[in-house]
Amino acid sequence: TVIVQVSETVLRRIREECGFCCYNTRYGHSVRLVNRPLRLSFCREQIEADNQFIHHVFTDECSVQLSANNRFVFCLRGDVERRVKSVHKNPVRVMIWGGISWRGATPLIMFDAGTKINSSTYQGMIESGYKEWSRRKFGDHATLIQDNAPAHKAERTKEYFEREGIKYIRRVQSQMRKVVEAEGAPVHD
Repeated sequence: TVIVQVSETVLRRIREECGFCCYNTRYGHSVRLVNRPLRLSFCREQIEADNQFIHHVFTDECSVQLSANNRFVFCLRGDVERRVKSVHKNPVRVMIWGGISWRGATPLIMFDAGTKINSSTYQGMIESGYKEWSRRKFGDHATLIQDNAPAHKAERTKEYFEREGIKYIRRVQSQMRKVVEAEGAPVHD
């Protein structure tokens, strides 16, 4: 085995010759380029309709990594949309569910990262974190806004919402899809 010492200057030159640049890591939820005009259009429609979402509760679940990432990433030159972050091999993760509304935030519910979010698990989240909270804050006037995750649109979940009297809307994605399809444009997701 031969060990060769390579200086940082040589590594930098090789990366540059391959077309990679060093960027600061970007954090936060990113909307894909194809969905940006659709979301902007939906937002403009809601502003024009003077919809202030006063009785709506926006909820979602997310996996959160508890260990730190590197500050810098390397991407192909000009590809600033995908700043690939280096991660630990086995990062500590936790699944969190919560919601926000005009009248405050729901309680947070935490699960192990390996938890499978199926219809039963999702109904348990709604039962323990949303139902009583929404009745205290909104009475019978709350509308749950959720995305199109399989657990959210499962028949058992729909039956549960109907049985419990929970009003819900699957998030703007389905509404945006209807607008785009009505205009005859292809839908990319």
